[in-house]
Amino acid sequence: MKLRLVIQSGSMAGHQFELEKGALQIGRANDCNVRFDDGLVSTYHSIIQSDNGGFYIADQGSMNGTFINGQKVENVWLKSGDVIELGNAGPKLKAMMEDDAAVTAPPLTPAPAITITDRITGAIAYNPEKEKPATSKYAGITVGLIIAGFMSLVVMGIMIGTLGFVGAFVGAIMAFTPAPFYLMIVLYLDRYDPEPVWALAGIYAWGALVAIFISFIINTAF
Repeated sequence: MKLRLVIQSGSMAGHQFELEKGALQIGRANDCNVRFDDGLVSTYHSIIQSDNGGFYIADQGSMNGTFINGQKVENVWLKSGDVIELGNAGPKLKAMMEDDAAVTAPPLTPAPAITITDRITGAIAYNPEKEKPATSKYAGITVGLIIAGFMSLVVMGIMIGTLGFVGAFVGAIMAFTPAPFYLMIVLYLDRYDPEPVWALAGIYAWGALVAIFISFIINTAF
């Protein structure tokens, strides 16, 4: 069984890669077999692995996700004709198996094809059938939200008790008004491997809560 990967869009559009055995590492790192320069593609975005006469693709914790035919996936067996998308509206790759590759391949600008026949050194062998749901991730998010909510109530009580309602309201506006500008700067610097906006905003908010809480303790003690 042979897999032909046709790059339909993105910085590698027009290129083709063939895989019989081993793996194809997809991402922006220099050691990736399929290397993109697109900002939506993570350093190590996903990997395609041959196994038991078939091929499967596994997302490697990419920031923007891996999509098959428009559906976000963690790992899945590939079928001929599947369209792989690296991030929503990111580069698209079409997977075609052995016999129908020559018939259904769309016309492309001539580009060199790369055949991978040996197992890639250091490639991650990952079997999707053995994958278990990552319930611990959701538990961590829940605990984080509970802690953040508790800290918010504590800080709100401190500010209202110290400054009064009007003073606390004005202080909150003055403190958080510049935050979007800081966030825009960070997003610009991080544009090549972007973090979610909600994560960056949460970091700023958490830092503000902790700073106010610690400042109150120090001012009260001394």
